Amino acid sequence: MTIELIKRVSVKLASESDLPFIINDVNAILKNENVFDQRGTVKKLEHAFTNANYAGDYKAGEFSFILSDYLKGGNY
Repeated sequence: MTIELIKRVSVKLASESDLPFIINDVNAILKNENVFDQRGTVKKLEHAFTNANYAGDYKAGEFSFILSDYLKGGNY
């Protein structure tokens, strides 16, 4: 999974969510993205989707687990 795919899926999931804060969080993370710290960007996205999971968006929670697994074994 590449960082570009992660970003596209993040935006798509956030825009489909019923929670208004997740799209703002994802857009802020991607706007302030540091191209030299892709791992940090993925970590921030994981945290944003974990928070959305706690607020009741279970698709976001599933994606946060995928991002967590990616961080554990991803190539950077």
